[in-house]
Amino acid sequence: MHARILLADDHNLVRQGFKAIISQKKDYQIVGEAENGREAIDKSLQLTPEIVIMDIRMPHINGILATEEIKKQLEHTQVIILSMYQEKQYVLNAFVAGAMGYLIKDAAVDELLESIDNVLHGHIYISPPVAKYVIDDYRHLLKQKSPFDAYDSLTSREKQMLQMIAEGKTTNEIAAIAGISPKTVKTHRNALMRKLDIHDIASLTRYALQKGLIPIEAH
Repeated sequence: MHARILLADDHNLVRQGFKAIISQKKDYQIVGEAENGREAIDKSLQLTPEIVIMDIRMPHINGILATEEIKKQLEHTQVIILSMYQEKQYVLNAFVAGAMGYLIKDAAVDELLESIDNVLHGHIYISPPVAKYVIDDYRHLLKQKSPFDAYDSLTSREKQMLQMIAEGKTTNEIAAIAGISPKTVKTHRNALMRKLDIHDIASLTRYALQKGLIPIEAH
């Protein structure tokens, strides 16, 4: 099946490696590359690829938040997360955001191509090392209703603000990246603090770490 594919990873060497692998299939065409989450969203809207191969850890907007934004606007574009992270929070957040696949970066070449083929045919693909998390979470939901989590009430923009605040970006830097005014940044920041009942930057950063918005080693 023919597929137009966008690669999103902040390391050029990684993108070139994936490009070489994917180009082995004549039916797969790399139509664009992105080095951060904001660029991944913009290029997805511009190019409308069938598949986006998305890293999680990227600057400005991480891969999970970028996936959520892409799926809101492009129903027929499917996202495969390709990440080094195997922790439960990353895996579950990816699928909640709308990803159709989650692949570990050290997976074999054949598995990457297989995941693309599966997703193109409408199937979810999960690397065996992380599949257990999805099954366990589903079993948990069957047994009991999950308690309310204030994180679920945040808008996509507020989640993006939370990531950038936790990364230590200033109000003006966030405004420039998001394309909004510093005043609007402050409005979003106040709203997410109110929803989370968290009222200082240090606590927001700890919360973002807990939710997997930024990796522990980045802080």
